[in-house]
Amino acid sequence: MKVIFLGVGEAFDESLGNNSHIISAETKLLLDCGYAIPMLLWTHFPDRDFLDAVYISHAHADHYMGLPLIIARMTEEERTKPLKIISQLAVLDQLPALIDHAYRRLLKEVSFPIEFVRARRGEELKLGGLTLSFAPSRHVISNYGVRVECEGVSVCYSGDGAFTDATKKLYRDADLLIHEAYSLEPEVDVHANIRDVMAMSEEVGVKRLALTHIKRSLRKDKERVMRFVESHAGRVRVLVPEPLEELTLP
Repeated sequence: MKVIFLGVGEAFDESLGNNSHIISAETKLLLDCGYAIPMLLWTHFPDRDFLDAVYISHAHADHYMGLPLIIARMTEEERTKPLKIISQLAVLDQLPALIDHAYRRLLKEVSFPIEFVRARRGEELKLGGLTLSFAPSRHVISNYGVRVECEGVSVCYSGDGAFTDATKKLYRDADLLIHEAYSLEPEVDVHANIRDVMAMSEEVGVKRLALTHIKRSLRKDKERVMRFVESHAGRVRVLVPEPLEELTLP
């Protein structure tokens, strides 16, 4: 399994694309699709059939507003391969209106089958050779973290929000956890911070931790972030990925 850190920024970062990642195995899964993601996707992965599915963690613009664009381009390029869109019911209920608002009648004219698949807390979902499971974080709106397993390798992605007992259970012993980490220390209770995410990852046995969605002013001082990480280092291998950085697991 390979992970491609497509976008690593937060909502209002002028230089980094939205927080979004690709799970690349026999099945290709895009984790979140904010407004800045389509251009990155088309530039580096232009094949209309590249993706098999998209997972949306929650209904904020920097996590789902790029979805109508990729559907429209796939249609224009006459894709016929089915696409699955996976999310919790609160998001699925909004998607048809979002897509219609962006491109009226697109869902009636789309050139390929789209299947909207509900993610349910505590239940597994099979997607080709991938197995997905879900748990809610603590955010201003409902957000589900996801665990993706393939042939004994596990990758978890937080979406947005501070971790909960449910997500800690979801992340246990993960080979890689991609977690939003807005600040160094606690600032707001609806976003995670680097100190607490590192401690939690140690507690639940995460092997590698990728810190993303870092506050734009802090991300510009990456050396400060890395000094903090090194001073709080434990057994977990911590990275602050750059856009398009790739990691092969295990």
